[in-house]
Amino acid sequence: MKKGSFIFLLFACSLVFGQNPKADSLLNTLKKQGQDTNRVITLNLLTRELFYISDYKNVIKYATEARILGEKLNFKSGVAISYLTMGNIYTHTGNYTEALKNYLQTLKLKEEIGDKKGVSTTYNNIGLVYVEQGNYPTGLKYYLKSLAMEEKFGTKEGLANSFNNLGTVYYNLGKYTEALKYNFQSLKLKEEMRDKYGIATSFNNIGVIYDEQGKSKEALDYYERSLKIEDEIGDKEGIAYSYNNIGEIYRYQKNYTEAEKYYLKSLAIREKLDDKNGVSSCCINLGAIFNLDKKYTEANNYLMKGLLLAKEIGSKEKMKDSYEKLADLAKEKGNYKEAYGYHVKFKEMNDSIFNAENSKQLGDLKTQFEVEKKETELKAKAEAQEVISAEEKKRQQFVIYAVIGVLLVVLIFSFFLFNRFRITNRQKKIIELQKVRVDKAYEELHEKNKEVMDSIFYARRIQRALITSEKYIERNLNKLMKK
Repeated sequence: MKKGSFIFLLFACSLVFGQNPKADSLLNTLKKQGQDTNRVITLNLLTRELFYISDYKNVIKYATEARILGEKLNFKSGVAISYLTMGNIYTHTGNYTEALKNYLQTLKLKEEIGDKKGVSTTYNNIGLVYVEQGNYPTGLKYYLKSLAMEEKFGTKEGLANSFNNLGTVYYNLGKYTEALKYNFQSLKLKEEMRDKYGIATSFNNIGVIYDEQGKSKEALDYYERSLKIEDEIGDKEGIAYSYNNIGEIYRYQKNYTEAEKYYLKSLAIREKLDDKNGVSSCCINLGAIFNLDKKYTEANNYLMKGLLLAKEIGSKEKMKDSYEKLADLAKEKGNYKEAYGYHVKFKEMNDSIFNAENSKQLGDLKTQFEVEKKETELKAKAEAQEVISAEEKKRQQFVIYAVIGVLLVVLIFSFFLFNRFRITNRQKKIIELQKVRVDKAYEELHEKNKEVMDSIFYARRIQRALITSEKYIERNLNKLMKK
């Protein structure tokens, strides 16, 4: 896209730009540290803060120091970050050959230490380099590999960046509906994260797509929303892109004076940042506007400068645009032979980017990704079903075992009751037999007792008959005493 779609996945993008006290604090910390892993960590943190304020020269300086010390200490994690930082800087400044070298070194180290999240981030960045070089099939391949991993991680930041970069590919292929879909998906996630840097990026990208669709009013609205955030956070590079894109709006409205003003404002920032990729874009746009304004000398100078920078950084996309605008310029000047020559080069470059084989590869890659994604979903569902079936089987087994257990308990309890009943019955019979014996013994005892009592009573009667009663004796004694 005209707005740089590259997202620095290594760093959080929601911090405030401009004055950065954190960088000063980290510089003071470095003065107190020795040559150990803590110094490597501090150096990498410092490069992040310096990147925020676009101090690319010192970013390269401290990232290089971090890499050298990290390699000496065999601190692979720290070295990987320093390589990634260098790759980011070279991508921003349009040195894609060096960017790719650094990203590949990052990828190697991330794989060695098993940092899957870092691998995904690096896939995305490698994809960007290939896209900028016009190699869309390879770029899309890396983007899709990153997206597949990010979907597993489920992180909003990673998914947002993948959606953004996929939107870039489809924009460059002229598939604006697909491009908008991915950019709005990215914007939604960035808004959820409150990522101002990312929101501004999405606003700008969405504006570019609306611009290509001829919706200038909607495009300008998104550019201005993006510029407002970029001014707020001090994002110099973002401001440069927004100026460039607003210039595009005025160019299509044939307001060449305003278009030139915004292009030059963008160019000034990009030259200060040593952003060769951005400078090339601005020069091509200025060449086109000067041609439309019939300032042919200025137009030729800017277009040639843009072409030379595009060749230097190896950007087929910008070489294609340069040849197209140079052909238009030659045609306006009436130099049809030169115009034809540039047009042939434009067509060759365009065909190398968008040839039938590339288009087929892009289609195949997307199809393959969708098929693999569907296969993964089906596999996951099948595995989930197996888990559910296994759980159901376990539950059924548990129920069966529980029923068997209950039956065993009932059986044991029944056996116990039966045994107790049998013992009780036996005891009852013994008791009844003993009762009969006791009753019989009692009857026998009663009979004997009766016989004894009868004997006693009989003897008593006899005794009473033989012995004079006491009263009789007492009465007779009383009579004698009176006499």
